Amino acid sequence: RSAKQAQIESDKQQKRADSSLSVAEQVLDQMYFYEGKFGLTLKDAGEFFEPVYRYGFINRKGETVIPFVFEQATPFSLEDGFARVSWKQQKYLLDTTGQIYRLAESLAELQADTEALDLQENPVASLPKSLAEFKNLKVLLLGVKKSIFEPAGQRQKPKLKSFPEAITQLPRLKFLDLRHQGISSLPESIGRLDKLKVLLLADNKIASLPTGFGQLASLEVLTLEKNALTVLPAELTQLDQLRHLNLSTNKLNSLPERIGELSQLQSLNLMINQLSELPESIGKLRQLARLGLSHNRLQSLPESIAQIQSLEQLVLSYNQLDRLPKSIKMLVQLKELFLDDNQFESLPPDIGQLNQLLILSANNNQLTSLPNSLNQLRQLEELYLVGNQLTELPPLITQLSQLRRLFLSSNAIKSLPEDWGSLDRLEGLFLASNQIESLPQSFFQLRQLELLNLEDNQIRQLADKFTAFDKLRYLNLNRNQLTSLPPSIGKMKQVRELYLRSNQLASLPSSLGQLKELKDLGLESNQLREIPEALCQIPNLRVALGVYELENLDYTMDFSDTGNSILKGNPIEQLPNCYLDKHGQQQLVEFANYCIDAEHFAVGVQTLQNLKTRFPEGFAQAKEGFYEKLAVVLTYAEPSESLEKLKQLLTD
Repeated sequence: RSAKQAQIESDKQQKRADSSLSVAEQVLDQMYFYEGKFGLTLKDAGEFFEPVYRYGFINRKGETVIPFVFEQATPFSLEDGFARVSWKQQKYLLDTTGQIYRLAESLAELQADTEALDLQENPVASLPKSLAEFKNLKVLLLGVKKSIFEPAGQRQKPKLKSFPEAITQLPRLKFLDLRHQGISSLPESIGRLDKLKVLLLADNKIASLPTGFGQLASLEVLTLEKNALTVLPAELTQLDQLRHLNLSTNKLNSLPERIGELSQLQSLNLMINQLSELPESIGKLRQLARLGLSHNRLQSLPESIAQIQSLEQLVLSYNQLDRLPKSIKMLVQLKELFLDDNQFESLPPDIGQLNQLLILSANNNQLTSLPNSLNQLRQLEELYLVGNQLTELPPLITQLSQLRRLFLSSNAIKSLPEDWGSLDRLEGLFLASNQIESLPQSFFQLRQLELLNLEDNQIRQLADKFTAFDKLRYLNLNRNQLTSLPPSIGKMKQVRELYLRSNQLASLPSSLGQLKELKDLGLESNQLREIPEALCQIPNLRVALGVYELENLDYTMDFSDTGNSILKGNPIEQLPNCYLDKHGQQQLVEFANYCIDAEHFAVGVQTLQNLKTRFPEGFAQAKEGFYEKLAVVLTYAEPSESLEKLKQLLTD
């Protein structure tokens, strides 16, 4: 007996430990981690009976990565990568290595031992020459902060307009941020900053770089996106410590032939330029992990690109490519490949050799088929093939056992493979705007499915097995040929969004009331004459009386706060009273007006009776206005029993 009690107690302790671990994991999931590694936390660092709370940083395992020594602290900023901290009542900048820099936040606060000057919150139009006297400065944050939340008419913040010469006389400078200024040129003397590691010059008006740039021997990070560069000096290739280079959104039409000499480069962003070709030397960038080339004019890639064995992400979208080099199969470390909006009629036959690929995106091309080797991509998690010319889905695609998201909308697919059993991790399936008429039996084995879009197809019936999708949260069946829903639909307990617009539904099953998580229900443009009382049992369902203001609904997302206006395109004769009871006096008045205008006279009578019963004074005040509107309608509307009842109600 004692052994049994001990086992019971042990089980209880294990459950408590599991529960505590679960709570801790939930807390960690909700925390903000900079670069996924640094989460700001607070703990008691005091001794004995005296609590002393200090800030520090932990990783996702809960391990301390920067000690708990700071009296005040902010999270690491996405803008500049620093945290603001205080230690011994002094302000500092903190970097992710744990290094601190004594901080001034205005020119007036500068002292001989100041190591960092942050004027992002207090921008200036010029810097004094005396700045050069503060030889200990290592960090200069002068970039004007930009926010999408600032009113459009807000007073323009001061900008430097030109590069302050005094900066070039700071021999210890390591980090310089001059983003969002009006700078159009850089001085030759910038080369003096041979300790500089990070230089941020995004969103300026720089049209060319001085040859002195090549003297920035310590530079590791250089951002020049959103400038006016048309050409790069050959001296740029002397920056042999450079790890991250961002040149996106310029006007570059070529790259230096010797760009391959940037041997330490790990990321190179050349998106949104005017490049029509790449130099062969790009293959020498043997450390490169991320290469962005989208929105250029590339018609081909050099074979040498396959020599970048370290490449993990290759973005080629929005170019004029119709093929990839045969050697592309050698990029065996590639995890993400983006080919969207090009002119591909087929994918490389050996694409299956990219067996580390996690994401393959080839939206909006001219693909008519898929290569047989595709099923070798056993690590693939996301596959995007929207807007192509696929007429069938080959069975090989169902062998991608790690697939979580599959996007096949806007093709010409008529039928689906018979065997879907291997896709047991699939969470999102998007098949909108095809020609699918029915779903195979194995389709219902996709038990992990949370998002399913079958909009704009030719589906006439849903099998009872459809309710096997017990994890489904989003289901879009707009614009099909459905005449009924399975009575068991109420078993899909997790559904939050259900869209059934533009079908041929004549009735709804009462089991809809069991969908307690449902918030959005789209029913417009069907053949519904009545709505089941069960809809009122759904606590969070957004219910809207009236009609959408937009005639042409955007069905692409359906994340709407407008609820469902079920009279739109339905011959509704009666609404459940509980449906009307959810609305206040003003909404009922507006809805009654709409019913009279739209000639939904039976529902108009019901609405006015509800208004009269619940808000008699409101009914009396609005009655004359209703009658005047009705008098106009009587001049052209066909006589009917419901119209006569409406007239009688308003004349009593």
